[in-house]
Amino acid sequence: VWMLRILMMELQRVVKPGGSCLMFTDWRMLIHLVPPLESTGWAYQNLIVWNKRHPGMGHGFRAQHELIMHFAHGSPNFYSKSAGNVLTVPRVPSSKRYHPTEKPTELMQRLLEVVSKPGDVVLDPFGGSGPTAEACEKTGRKFIVIDKVPGFLMATKDRLQKSK
Repeated sequence: VWMLRILMMELQRVVKPGGSCLMFTDWRMLIHLVPPLESTGWAYQNLIVWNKRHPGMGHGFRAQHELIMHFAHGSPNFYSKSAGNVLTVPRVPSSKRYHPTEKPTELMQRLLEVVSKPGDVVLDPFGGSGPTAEACEKTGRKFIVIDKVPGFLMATKDRLQKSK
């Protein structure tokens, strides 16, 4: 929580007014994250559900969804009315993942189309293997991807070369 709060304070400096921050979480962390992140000056706008279509591993009520918190820097800018707050996109099969928590490029495209426009710069401070970068390339957005694991940045580079 402390690290994400510091991140949100830093994002205040670089995100234009009206810009958005979309952050993936699960139901257990939601109640612990929203109040401290809002205290940084970001406005909590909505909770988006990513329906992965099939339950994950485990027992009992296995998770079939992930949550995406939407925060805005001031009054949010929206560029599309194409998406509700439940997005159904299949997860990336484990045999095709470069990263253990990889998000589908299609999901990232749908999110970006609502909160950004072609030509905008999208910052992904937890870029992983680059689905956000690939979504940006496919939709005419610029991107900055950060990850502390050099191997994931190389996977991003490879992914972008293959998608051309």
